[in-house]
Amino acid sequence: MQSCSKNDLAKPQTTTYTPPDTIINGTIKFTDTYHTVSQQGLSISYIGSSPCYPSNEIFFFTAVPVNIDTTGVTYFWYIQEGQKATTLTGKKIQYMYAAACNSYVKLEAYSKGYIIATVTMNINAYGQRANNRDVGFQINYSSTTTKNYLAFNSTTLDPLDGYINALFWNFGDGTNDATNNKYPNHTFPSVPVDMNYPVELYVNNSSGCKDSVTHIVNVPASYSLPCKFTFSSKNACTTGEVFTFIADSTGVPKGAEYIWDFKDFTNGYYSNPIDHQYAYPNRYDVKLIIKYKGNEVCNHTDTTIRAVGQNAKPTAYFYGAPKNTDSTYWFFNDLSAFNNGGFLADILWDFGDGNTKHPDKYSPSVDYMYTATSTRTTYKVSMFITDNAGCKDTSYFRVTVPAK
Repeated sequence: MQSCSKNDLAKPQTTTYTPPDTIINGTIKFTDTYHTVSQQGLSISYIGSSPCYPSNEIFFFTAVPVNIDTTGVTYFWYIQEGQKATTLTGKKIQYMYAAACNSYVKLEAYSKGYIIATVTMNINAYGQRANNRDVGFQINYSSTTTKNYLAFNSTTLDPLDGYINALFWNFGDGTNDATNNKYPNHTFPSVPVDMNYPVELYVNNSSGCKDSVTHIVNVPASYSLPCKFTFSSKNACTTGEVFTFIADSTGVPKGAEYIWDFKDFTNGYYSNPIDHQYAYPNRYDVKLIIKYKGNEVCNHTDTTIRAVGQNAKPTAYFYGAPKNTDSTYWFFNDLSAFNNGGFLADILWDFGDGNTKHPDKYSPSVDYMYTATSTRTTYKVSMFITDNAGCKDTSYFRVTVPAK
Protein backbone atom coordinates (compact mmCIF):
# COMPACT_ATOMS: atom_id res chain seq x y z
CA MET A 1 0.00 0.00 0.00
CA GLN A 2 1.23 3.48 -0.85
CA SER A 3 0.03 6.66 0.73
CA CYS A 4 0.68 10.35 0.47
CA SER A 5 0.66 12.99 3.20
CA LYS A 6 -2.84 14.06 4.05
CA ASN A 7 -4.29 17.17 2.52
CA ASP A 8 -7.12 19.20 4.04
CA LEU A 9 -9.15 19.92 0.89
CA ALA A 10 -11.48 22.42 2.58
CA LYS A 11 -10.07 25.94 2.38
CA PRO A 12 -10.61 27.48 5.87
CA GLN A 13 -11.37 31.12 6.21
CA THR A 14 -8.62 33.19 7.76
CA THR A 15 -9.51 34.32 11.28
CA THR A 16 -7.41 36.57 13.49
CA TYR A 17 -7.66 35.60 17.13
CA THR A 18 -6.15 37.32 20.15
CA PRO A 19 -4.36 34.71 22.26
CA PRO A 20 -6.35 33.76 25.37
CA ASP A 21 -5.08 34.00 28.91
CA THR A 22 -3.83 30.39 28.83
CA ILE A 23 -2.11 29.20 25.65
CA ILE A 24 -2.68 25.65 24.38
CA ASN A 25 -0.25 24.74 21.62
CA GLY A 26 -1.71 23.43 18.36
CA THR A 27 -2.15 24.26 14.71
CA ILE A 28 -5.29 26.35 14.35
CA LYS A 29 -7.54 26.61 11.28
CA PHE A 30 -10.94 28.19 11.50
CA THR A 31 -13.83 27.04 9.37
CA ASP A 32 -16.57 28.68 11.41
CA THR A 33 -17.56 32.08 12.77
CA TYR A 34 -18.09 33.30 16.32
CA HIS A 35 -21.23 32.32 18.21
CA THR A 36 -22.75 34.06 21.22
CA VAL A 37 -24.96 32.70 24.02
CA SER A 38 -26.41 35.22 26.51
CA GLN A 39 -28.20 34.77 29.86
CA GLN A 40 -28.73 37.05 32.93
CA GLY A 41 -26.48 39.86 31.79
CA LEU A 42 -23.57 37.56 30.81
CA SER A 43 -22.61 36.14 27.40
CA ILE A 44 -20.27 33.49 26.07
CA SER A 45 -18.64 34.23 22.72
CA TYR A 46 -16.99 31.14 21.26
CA ILE A 47 -15.49 29.73 18.11
CA GLY A 48 -14.18 26.26 17.27
CA SER A 49 -11.21 25.50 15.05
CA SER A 50 -11.23 22.87 12.32
CA PRO A 51 -11.08 19.28 13.63
CA CYS A 52 -9.35 18.18 10.43
CA TYR A 53 -5.68 17.58 9.74
CA PRO A 54 -3.34 19.34 10.30
CA SER A 55 -5.40 21.22 12.88
CA ASN A 56 -6.41 20.17 16.39
CA GLU A 57 -9.98 20.97 17.32
CA ILE A 58 -9.77 23.79 19.86
CA PHE A 59 -12.68 25.77 21.33
CA PHE A 60 -12.00 29.37 22.27
CA PHE A 61 -14.33 30.84 24.90
CA THR A 62 -14.61 34.49 25.93
CA ALA A 63 -16.72 35.83 28.81
CA VAL A 64 -18.59 38.97 27.74
CA PRO A 65 -20.24 40.92 30.62
CA VAL A 66 -23.48 42.70 29.73
CA ASN A 67 -24.87 45.42 32.06
CA ILE A 68 -22.87 44.32 35.08
CA ASP A 69 -20.11 45.97 37.03
CA THR A 70 -16.91 44.18 36.09
CA THR A 71 -14.82 45.64 38.91
CA GLY A 72 -13.13 42.76 40.70
CA VAL A 73 -15.10 40.15 38.74
CA THR A 74 -13.66 36.63 38.45
CA TYR A 75 -14.84 34.14 35.79
CA PHE A 76 -15.15 30.42 36.51
CA TRP A 77 -15.71 27.87 33.72
CA TYR A 78 -17.08 24.38 34.31
CA ILE A 79 -16.67 22.01 31.34
CA GLN A 80 -18.20 18.55 31.40
CA GLU A 81 -16.57 15.94 29.07
CA GLY A 82 -18.18 12.55 29.62
CA GLN A 83 -17.45 11.60 33.23
CA LYS A 84 -14.72 14.19 33.42
CA ALA A 85 -15.32 17.72 34.76
CA THR A 86 -12.78 20.51 34.31
CA THR A 87 -12.72 23.91 35.99
CA LEU A 88 -10.87 26.82 34.38
CA THR A 89 -10.63 30.51 35.28
CA GLY A 90 -10.15 33.55 33.19
CA LYS A 91 -12.02 35.87 30.89
CA LYS A 92 -10.63 33.96 27.92
CA ILE A 93 -9.96 30.23 27.86
CA GLN A 94 -9.49 27.47 25.32
CA TYR A 95 -10.28 23.80 25.59
CA MET A 96 -9.50 20.65 23.60
CA TYR A 97 -11.88 17.68 23.77
CA ALA A 98 -10.17 14.30 23.58
CA ALA A 99 -13.08 12.53 21.91
CA ALA A 100 -16.36 13.35 20.25
CA CYS A 101 -19.02 14.32 22.75
CA ASN A 102 -21.86 16.70 23.61
CA SER A 103 -20.45 18.83 26.38
CA TYR A 104 -22.14 20.96 29.04
CA VAL A 105 -20.40 24.33 29.55
CA LYS A 106 -21.19 26.68 32.44
CA LEU A 107 -19.75 30.18 33.03
CA GLU A 108 -20.14 31.96 36.41
CA ALA A 109 -19.13 35.55 37.15
CA TYR A 110 -18.08 36.07 40.81
CA SER A 111 -17.77 39.42 42.59
CA LYS A 112 -16.83 39.68 46.28
CA GLY A 113 -17.49 35.96 46.72
CA TYR A 114 -20.94 36.00 45.21
CA ILE A 115 -22.25 34.82 41.86
CA ILE A 116 -23.52 37.85 40.00
CA ALA A 117 -24.28 36.22 36.60
CA THR A 118 -24.45 32.75 35.03
CA VAL A 119 -24.72 31.43 31.47
CA THR A 120 -24.83 27.79 30.30
CA MET A 121 -24.63 26.11 26.92
CA ASN A 122 -23.93 22.80 25.14
CA ILE A 123 -21.03 22.20 22.74
CA ASN A 124 -20.91 19.46 20.08
CA ALA A 125 -17.25 18.47 19.75
CA TYR A 126 -15.61 16.20 17.20
CA GLY A 127 -12.63 15.68 19.46
CA GLN A 128 -9.00 15.05 18.57
CA ARG A 129 -9.64 11.74 16.75
CA ALA A 130 -11.75 12.95 13.84
CA ASN A 131 -9.05 12.85 11.18
CA ASN A 132 -9.07 10.24 8.43
CA ARG A 133 -6.41 7.57 8.86
CA ASP A 134 -4.06 6.08 6.32
CA VAL A 135 -5.72 7.49 3.22
CA GLY A 136 -4.55 5.37 0.30
CA PHE A 137 -5.47 2.88 -2.41
CA GLN A 138 -4.04 -0.11 -4.21
CA ILE A 139 -4.01 -0.83 -7.96
CA ASN A 140 -4.50 -4.23 -9.56
CA TYR A 141 -2.66 -4.67 -12.87
CA SER A 142 -3.66 -8.34 -13.19
CA SER A 143 -5.49 -8.06 -16.53
CA THR A 144 -3.26 -9.41 -19.31
CA THR A 145 -5.73 -9.23 -22.18
CA THR A 146 -7.08 -5.73 -21.56
CA LYS A 147 -4.11 -3.70 -20.44
CA ASN A 148 -6.11 -0.51 -19.94
CA TYR A 149 -8.58 -2.15 -17.53
CA LEU A 150 -7.56 -1.69 -13.87
CA ALA A 151 -9.11 -2.44 -10.50
CA PHE A 152 -8.72 -0.08 -7.53
CA ASN A 153 -9.05 -0.76 -3.82
CA SER A 154 -9.36 1.97 -1.21
CA THR A 155 -7.30 1.11 1.88
CA THR A 156 -8.47 4.14 3.86
CA LEU A 157 -9.43 3.48 7.51
CA ASP A 158 -12.26 5.13 9.42
CA PRO A 159 -11.29 7.85 11.92
CA LEU A 160 -11.24 6.74 15.56
CA ASP A 161 -14.33 8.84 16.21
CA GLY A 162 -16.68 8.78 13.22
CA TYR A 163 -16.74 7.04 9.88
CA ILE A 164 -16.02 7.52 6.18
CA ASN A 165 -19.18 8.79 4.50
CA ALA A 166 -17.99 9.70 1.00
CA LEU A 167 -15.37 8.53 -1.50
CA PHE A 168 -14.71 10.26 -4.81
CA TRP A 169 -12.35 8.94 -7.50
CA ASN A 170 -10.81 11.14 -10.17
CA PHE A 171 -9.14 8.85 -12.71
CA GLY A 172 -7.16 11.62 -14.40
CA ASP A 173 -8.56 10.87 -17.87
CA GLY A 174 -11.53 13.22 -17.61
CA THR A 175 -13.79 10.70 -15.85
CA ASN A 176 -14.64 10.10 -12.21
CA ASP A 177 -16.64 7.88 -9.88
CA ALA A 178 -18.79 9.64 -7.27
CA THR A 179 -20.77 6.58 -6.16
CA ASN A 180 -18.85 6.04 -2.88
CA ASN A 181 -17.39 2.89 -4.40
CA LYS A 182 -14.52 1.48 -2.36
CA TYR A 183 -13.53 -1.02 -5.07
CA PRO A 184 -14.05 0.62 -8.49
CA ASN A 185 -12.93 -0.85 -11.79
CA HIS A 186 -12.00 1.53 -14.56
CA THR A 187 -11.22 1.22 -18.26
CA PHE A 188 -8.81 3.89 -19.43
CA PRO A 189 -8.91 5.11 -23.06
CA SER A 190 -7.31 2.90 -25.71
CA VAL A 191 -4.51 5.05 -27.06
CA PRO A 192 -1.43 4.13 -29.12
CA VAL A 193 1.06 5.50 -26.58
CA ASP A 194 1.91 4.74 -22.97
CA MET A 195 0.05 7.12 -20.65
CA ASN A 196 0.53 8.23 -17.04
CA TYR A 197 -2.69 9.22 -15.27
CA PRO A 198 -2.78 11.01 -11.87
CA VAL A 199 -5.49 8.98 -10.15
CA GLU A 200 -6.85 10.74 -7.06
CA LEU A 201 -8.95 9.43 -4.19
CA TYR A 202 -10.85 11.98 -2.07
CA VAL A 203 -12.24 10.86 1.27
CA ASN A 204 -14.78 12.71 3.46
CA ASN A 205 -15.77 11.59 6.94
CA SER A 206 -18.67 12.21 9.27
CA SER A 207 -16.76 15.04 10.95
CA GLY A 208 -16.50 16.94 7.69
CA CYS A 209 -12.79 16.20 7.30
CA LYS A 210 -11.52 15.74 3.78
CA ASP A 211 -8.28 14.05 2.76
CA SER A 212 -6.85 12.86 -0.52
CA VAL A 213 -4.10 10.73 -2.01
CA THR A 214 -2.71 10.59 -5.55
CA HIS A 215 -0.95 7.79 -7.43
CA ILE A 216 0.53 8.08 -10.91
CA VAL A 217 -0.90 5.10 -12.79
CA ASN A 218 0.92 3.89 -15.90
CA VAL A 219 -1.37 2.49 -18.58
CA PRO A 220 0.51 0.85 -21.48
CA ALA A 221 -0.47 1.54 -25.06
CA SER A 222 -3.43 -0.42 -26.37
CA TYR A 223 -4.85 -0.72 -29.84
CA SER A 224 -8.03 -1.80 -31.55
CA LEU A 225 -6.39 -3.18 -34.68
CA PRO A 226 -7.71 -5.59 -37.34
CA CYS A 227 -4.51 -7.60 -36.80
CA LYS A 228 -4.70 -9.53 -40.05
CA PHE A 229 -3.03 -9.80 -43.43
CA THR A 230 -3.91 -10.97 -46.92
CA PHE A 231 -1.74 -12.80 -49.44
CA SER A 232 -1.63 -13.74 -53.11
CA SER A 233 0.77 -15.55 -55.38
CA LYS A 234 1.82 -15.37 -59.03
CA ASN A 235 4.21 -16.93 -61.57
CA ALA A 236 3.95 -20.39 -60.05
CA CYS A 237 4.09 -22.04 -63.50
CA THR A 238 6.55 -19.71 -65.21
CA THR A 239 9.46 -17.97 -63.52
CA GLY A 240 8.74 -19.25 -60.00
CA GLU A 241 6.01 -18.69 -57.44
CA VAL A 242 6.11 -15.34 -55.62
CA PHE A 243 3.86 -14.61 -52.62
CA THR A 244 2.87 -11.05 -51.73
CA PHE A 245 1.79 -10.45 -48.12
CA ILE A 246 -0.07 -7.27 -47.15
CA ALA A 247 -0.81 -6.43 -43.49
CA ASP A 248 -3.92 -4.42 -42.68
CA SER A 249 -2.44 -1.19 -41.32
CA THR A 250 -5.72 0.33 -40.15
CA GLY A 251 -5.05 2.12 -36.86
CA VAL A 252 -1.38 1.13 -36.75
CA PRO A 253 0.72 4.09 -35.56
CA LYS A 254 3.22 5.59 -37.94
CA GLY A 255 6.69 4.18 -37.41
CA ALA A 256 5.53 0.73 -36.29
CA GLU A 257 7.56 -2.36 -37.28
CA TYR A 258 6.06 -5.21 -39.31
CA ILE A 259 7.94 -8.41 -38.48
CA TRP A 260 7.29 -11.55 -40.57
CA ASP A 261 8.14 -15.16 -39.90
CA PHE A 262 7.49 -17.27 -43.02
CA LYS A 263 8.13 -20.59 -41.20
CA ASP A 264 10.60 -21.89 -43.75
CA PHE A 265 13.62 -21.20 -41.56
CA THR A 266 13.57 -17.58 -42.62
CA ASN A 267 12.32 -14.76 -40.41
CA GLY A 268 13.05 -11.22 -39.33
CA TYR A 269 11.71 -9.57 -42.47
CA TYR A 270 10.59 -5.97 -41.92
CA SER A 271 8.30 -4.51 -44.55
CA ASN A 272 4.67 -4.02 -45.52
CA PRO A 273 3.77 -5.20 -48.09
CA ILE A 274 6.44 -7.85 -48.60
CA ASP A 275 7.23 -10.52 -51.24
CA HIS A 276 8.52 -14.00 -50.43
CA GLN A 277 9.44 -17.11 -52.40
CA TYR A 278 9.18 -20.61 -50.96
CA ALA A 279 11.70 -23.11 -52.28
CA TYR A 280 9.62 -26.19 -51.48
CA PRO A 281 5.97 -27.11 -51.68
CA ASN A 282 4.29 -27.23 -48.28
CA ARG A 283 1.71 -25.62 -46.01
CA TYR A 284 3.22 -22.76 -44.03
CA ASP A 285 1.93 -21.03 -40.87
CA VAL A 286 2.98 -17.44 -41.54
CA LYS A 287 3.22 -15.20 -38.47
CA LEU A 288 3.06 -11.39 -38.35
CA ILE A 289 4.05 -9.32 -35.31
CA ILE A 290 3.58 -5.55 -35.24
CA LYS A 291 5.64 -3.59 -32.71
CA TYR A 292 5.54 0.06 -31.78
CA LYS A 293 8.20 1.60 -29.58
CA GLY A 294 9.32 -1.87 -28.58
CA ASN A 295 5.84 -2.98 -27.47
CA GLU A 296 3.97 -5.72 -29.30
CA VAL A 297 0.63 -4.33 -30.48
CA CYS A 298 -0.47 -7.09 -32.85
CA ASN A 299 0.19 -10.81 -33.30
CA HIS A 300 -1.49 -12.86 -36.03
CA THR A 301 -0.85 -16.27 -37.65
CA ASP A 302 -2.42 -17.54 -40.88
CA THR A 303 -2.37 -21.31 -41.36
CA THR A 304 -3.80 -21.41 -44.88
CA ILE A 305 -0.70 -20.59 -46.97
CA ARG A 306 0.03 -23.42 -49.40
CA ALA A 307 3.08 -23.02 -51.60
CA VAL A 308 3.99 -25.04 -54.68
CA GLY A 309 7.63 -24.01 -54.43
CA GLN A 310 9.96 -23.25 -57.30
CA ASN A 311 10.12 -25.21 -60.62
CA ALA A 312 6.50 -26.22 -60.27
CA LYS A 313 5.90 -26.60 -64.00
CA PRO A 314 5.92 -30.30 -65.08
CA THR A 315 7.72 -31.70 -68.13
CA ALA A 316 5.42 -33.75 -70.35
CA TYR A 317 6.98 -36.77 -72.01
CA PHE A 318 5.69 -40.08 -73.33
CA TYR A 319 6.59 -42.84 -75.77
CA GLY A 320 4.54 -45.07 -78.07
CA ALA A 321 5.00 -48.59 -79.40
CA PRO A 322 2.92 -50.62 -81.89
CA LYS A 323 1.17 -53.68 -80.49
CA ASN A 324 0.65 -55.42 -83.84
CA THR A 325 2.56 -55.90 -87.08
CA ASP A 326 0.50 -53.55 -89.20
CA SER A 327 0.99 -50.68 -86.71
CA THR A 328 -2.71 -49.94 -86.25
CA TYR A 329 -2.79 -50.82 -82.58
CA TRP A 330 -0.59 -48.67 -80.32
CA PHE A 331 0.39 -48.43 -76.68
CA PHE A 332 1.18 -44.96 -75.28
CA ASN A 333 2.90 -44.60 -71.92
CA ASP A 334 3.16 -41.40 -69.81
CA LEU A 335 6.72 -40.67 -68.67
CA SER A 336 6.23 -37.06 -67.53
CA ALA A 337 8.52 -35.50 -64.91
CA PHE A 338 7.08 -33.55 -61.94
CA ASN A 339 9.73 -31.35 -60.47
CA ASN A 340 9.94 -30.32 -56.83
CA GLY A 341 7.58 -32.93 -55.48
CA GLY A 342 4.56 -32.34 -57.72
CA PHE A 343 2.31 -34.99 -59.18
CA LEU A 344 -0.10 -35.57 -62.04
CA ALA A 345 -3.52 -34.14 -61.52
CA ASP A 346 -5.05 -34.48 -64.99
CA ILE A 347 -4.16 -35.97 -68.40
CA LEU A 348 -5.68 -35.77 -71.88
CA TRP A 349 -4.64 -37.79 -74.92
CA ASP A 350 -5.32 -36.54 -78.47
CA PHE A 351 -4.69 -39.28 -81.03
CA GLY A 352 -4.58 -36.93 -84.04
CA ASP A 353 -7.51 -38.57 -85.85
CA GLY A 354 -10.20 -36.52 -84.15
CA ASN A 355 -10.45 -38.83 -81.14
CA THR A 356 -9.36 -38.04 -77.58
CA LYS A 357 -9.28 -39.91 -74.32
CA HIS A 358 -9.37 -38.62 -70.75
CA PRO A 359 -8.23 -41.55 -68.60
CA ASP A 360 -8.04 -41.73 -64.83
CA LYS A 361 -4.94 -39.93 -63.58
CA TYR A 362 -3.95 -43.07 -61.69
CA SER A 363 -3.85 -45.08 -64.98
CA PRO A 364 -2.66 -42.53 -67.51
CA SER A 365 -1.24 -44.98 -70.11
CA VAL A 366 -3.58 -45.93 -72.95
CA ASP A 367 -4.04 -48.37 -75.84
CA TYR A 368 -5.47 -47.06 -79.09
CA MET A 369 -6.53 -48.70 -82.37
CA TYR A 370 -6.22 -46.72 -85.60
CA THR A 371 -8.24 -47.54 -88.74
CA ALA A 372 -6.00 -48.22 -91.77
CA THR A 373 -6.91 -46.39 -94.98
CA SER A 374 -5.97 -46.84 -98.62
CA THR A 375 -3.03 -44.54 -98.13
CA ARG A 376 -0.20 -44.46 -95.66
CA THR A 377 -1.17 -41.95 -92.89
CA THR A 378 0.87 -40.21 -90.15
CA TYR A 379 -0.88 -38.97 -87.02
CA LYS A 380 0.35 -36.49 -84.44
CA VAL A 381 -0.39 -37.91 -80.98
CA SER A 382 -0.41 -35.22 -78.26
CA MET A 383 -0.52 -35.52 -74.48
CA PHE A 384 -1.66 -32.65 -72.26
CA ILE A 385 -0.93 -32.82 -68.54
CA THR A 386 -1.79 -30.68 -65.51
CA ASP A 387 0.01 -31.06 -62.17
CA ASN A 388 -1.29 -30.53 -58.66
CA ALA A 389 -0.25 -26.85 -58.76
CA GLY A 390 -2.35 -26.24 -61.87
CA CYS A 391 0.70 -25.93 -64.09
CA LYS A 392 0.45 -27.47 -67.59
CA ASP A 393 2.70 -28.90 -70.26
CA THR A 394 2.31 -30.90 -73.49
CA SER A 395 4.34 -33.17 -75.75
CA TYR A 396 3.64 -35.06 -78.96
CA PHE A 397 4.62 -38.20 -80.81
CA ARG A 398 4.09 -39.05 -84.53
CA VAL A 399 2.52 -42.38 -85.49
CA THR A 400 2.47 -43.78 -89.06
CA VAL A 401 -0.18 -46.29 -90.06
CA PRO A 402 0.55 -48.18 -93.34
CA ALA A 403 -2.05 -48.39 -96.15
CA LYS A 404 -4.30 -51.39 -96.03
